[in-house]
Amino acid sequence: MTKKKKGDTLNFGLIVAVDADELGLPRLKVQTEPHDTPQDKERAFQMAQEFAEARRREGGLVPAVKAGMPLKEAVEQFLANIHKPKTFRAYRTALNIRAIPFFGAERLTSEIDQELFAEYVKHIFSDSEAAHSTKVGYVNAFTSLFSWLRARHPKSTHILSTKKLIPNKSGSEAEERDSFTMSQLQSLFENAAKYRAAEPHKFWVTVATAFMGCRIEEIAQVHLLTDLLHDQSSDIWYLDFNDRPDPDGVKRKSIKKPTSKRVAPIHSALIRHGFLEYLQTQKEAGATRPFECGWKPWNEPKRGGVHWSHAISKWGGRELGNLAKAGNISREGSRLTYFHSMRHTLAQVLAERGVSEEWRAALQGQVAAGAGENATRYVKLRQDPKFLSDLIETNLTDYASILDDALGT
Repeated sequence: MTKKKKGDTLNFGLIVAVDADELGLPRLKVQTEPHDTPQDKERAFQMAQEFAEARRREGGLVPAVKAGMPLKEAVEQFLANIHKPKTFRAYRTALNIRAIPFFGAERLTSEIDQELFAEYVKHIFSDSEAAHSTKVGYVNAFTSLFSWLRARHPKSTHILSTKKLIPNKSGSEAEERDSFTMSQLQSLFENAAKYRAAEPHKFWVTVATAFMGCRIEEIAQVHLLTDLLHDQSSDIWYLDFNDRPDPDGVKRKSIKKPTSKRVAPIHSALIRHGFLEYLQTQKEAGATRPFECGWKPWNEPKRGGVHWSHAISKWGGRELGNLAKAGNISREGSRLTYFHSMRHTLAQVLAERGVSEEWRAALQGQVAAGAGENATRYVKLRQDPKFLSDLIETNLTDYASILDDALGT
């Protein structure tokens, strides 16, 4: 930098680099020389700022861009940094299907403040069809997006808070998905029985899921070589629900939460009617999963996740719809789903028989109230096939009876 004094005026010759930062604001670099004083440098920088701002207003060097970025662009960048397939899918749905249509794809993220966010939360919870937990997930996905943005662009991103915005949950978790009555469960078993000979995968996925009260993905993804186990001391067969890699070292399983890791004893009624033989035929056919010969897994193209229950769940939804149309199961005024309602049915049956919450949670892979104080014992219960087998053998006699009736034995 050089300067020439003429009267009371200083004329500077400046070397200035001017571009825009990620917010569209002027970013200046002023080259100085060793002999420049701090006062000279400060004055030069002020002059460069004034020059850049003037040129910006004239449409010159730095364009007039508002702080922030379009919401659609922010969502794309955010999703690209999520590596867990289930989280990616949940957030993609919440942000692309819910948030972007509400706010608008081109709305700048800097324009979304707490007041506008409150309107969004109100909009989400006005949906009478979605479950409370689903709506909470939609809201949390959006706050996660903004937490991610604030870590990178704090000056242009508002802090969003859900405090006092999310309404209290009305009813228990079990009420979000209704349970089947025993007569409805019998209708399911009788309908499934027609598939037993020609399409056995449809029969066994129905009755086995009902007896175990598990999530459909849990039973669909068990590896037949490593997760079908036999406790010789008690002569109990069971499935091991886990997210370990397959024998070839590739991870093709996932679990919803740490408490989902558990063993699931196979009820004697299932064994009596041939479930073990069915699993053996699947292994002999070259399958690694219980229902793989009937339904191929969905391989997620972007994140590489493998979802063994994707087609199974869709089939279950259609099957329940057909049963409702035929008048075999009424869905009027209820929130029934083919597989997940089986899970709630087992929980309700066990509760009605006086089984403690801790034992029910251990069997179904849920978080038990007070489990923190008894964490060691709780983990042992989840991994004890003898204890869990005694639990279902004692309390699922009605299940065994309706299965016998459905098969005419």
